[in-house]
Amino acid sequence: MIKNVKIRLILILIVLIASIYAFWPPQKKIKLGLDLKGGMHLVLEIKVEKVILQEVAQYAERAKSLLSEKKITAGKIYSVGEKVVVEGINENDYEKVRSLFKDYFSREFDFSSHFGNGKVTMEMKLNPIAKKQIERETAQQSLETLERRINQYGVAEPTLQLYGSGKDGVPNEIIVELPGVDNPEEVKSLLKETASLSLNLVYPNAPYGVSKETIMKFFKNKIPDGYMILPVENGGYAVVQKAPVITGKHLTNAKATLTTELGIPKHAVSFTLNSEGSRKFEKATGENIGRRLAIVLDNKIISAPEIKDRISDSGVISGNFTERDAQLLALNLRSGALPADIVILEERTIGPSLGWDSIQRGIKAALLGLILVILIMLFYYRLSGLNAVFCLIINLIMLLGALGYFRGTLTLPGIAGIILTIGMAVDSNVLIFERIKEELRLGKTIASSVEAGFSKASLTIFDANITTLIAAAFLYQYGTGPIKGFAVTLTAGLVANLFAAIFVSKTVFQIVLDKVKIKKLSI
Repeated sequence: MIKNVKIRLILILIVLIASIYAFWPPQKKIKLGLDLKGGMHLVLEIKVEKVILQEVAQYAERAKSLLSEKKITAGKIYSVGEKVVVEGINENDYEKVRSLFKDYFSREFDFSSHFGNGKVTMEMKLNPIAKKQIERETAQQSLETLERRINQYGVAEPTLQLYGSGKDGVPNEIIVELPGVDNPEEVKSLLKETASLSLNLVYPNAPYGVSKETIMKFFKNKIPDGYMILPVENGGYAVVQKAPVITGKHLTNAKATLTTELGIPKHAVSFTLNSEGSRKFEKATGENIGRRLAIVLDNKIISAPEIKDRISDSGVISGNFTERDAQLLALNLRSGALPADIVILEERTIGPSLGWDSIQRGIKAALLGLILVILIMLFYYRLSGLNAVFCLIINLIMLLGALGYFRGTLTLPGIAGIILTIGMAVDSNVLIFERIKEELRLGKTIASSVEAGFSKASLTIFDANITTLIAAAFLYQYGTGPIKGFAVTLTAGLVANLFAAIFVSKTVFQIVLDKVKIKKLSI
């Protein structure tokens, strides 16, 4: 028995020393959540409609290329909404076209055809499964892009999480929590900037940088299929191809630089392309020498230089940038273009003074709860209550150690979780003590009563703690920052409670029973 107690004591000491080492000093090892440290809380909505239309436009261009490769003629091929429309197919070529498109697009589109006057019009409508996939990928890419931007910007310990659901049940919101942010407007700008870069061919010989009325007059009030009107940064509008040559997803790097225009240095952003982007860029520039290529950033044409030669793997974006504008644009492009527009649905800014006030109030509440519990346990169970108090202190040290070791975030609900843990820890001791009292009433010896009390109460304690752990796991999985903080402290406290209430408490009883010959247990 003595040897067993020594081993138990050594194990308890190891756990205590490791826990203290894990969280000390607490100001460096335990992170504070947004509600305690201050910062920004944002709810962002992802607008995926534009992304879907762009994807369909890309499919329309692919359909044109396929027919051109197979030397099959058709009237017009264009996208409208979530459909790709192919007009003017000869009836003799219909089966060949249908088979070709089925091979390439059957997973993404549902097909329908209309016959008349020896011609066929085929419609390919984006199916719900493909649409959901685009929405899901857009949401995930938006989350990853925002994470990269925030990390490169230098916000410490941010929290980002997909949330909500759109029409198709796909998450369409992102919750962002940024502790310690001191420039909220710049951060909001960084998050909202789509930085959707694309390079689109300008319509040949069409007017550039003129009014919409001039453009509509040039095209006789009908913009050609596959083209669209976009504003030009320096004023006016221009007509560019809907399907871009390359987009921001083809970039491998971007950095702020200086260029010279008419002998005047100007801030710009240089970029390099991946292998797919290089191939597309080289093909498009090689086939369109003499034509203008618009550099489109967030649906606005920054510039439209003339293609003078074949270009492969790099380029420069120039415009009316300040040095900071060029740096932020390079950061956005380097971290990846947001695939969709972002709208801020909710914004809360918490000042550091409010956070410090919350910490003080939380600590006061926890200390008050701890003192009341200690007094009640000492009053009701007398000297045996000291055992419960000792176990409670062990529990709190282990809880702080777990927070420090796993770099957990302490939030205001997390402090509530600590207070709840205090109550649950004492509850476990109460169950054990009441079991021991029942055994003593049956006339058993003190040693056998203690052994039976721990044996019979342990199963109940395990059941209660494990069911609560399951609830905490769901809170962590589906909750936001503060709720996760509550789940973390509750989980750490429950695990520590199992060790303290069953293992440590029994060890204390064994030491007392072995060292002191007592005739009556103070319980």
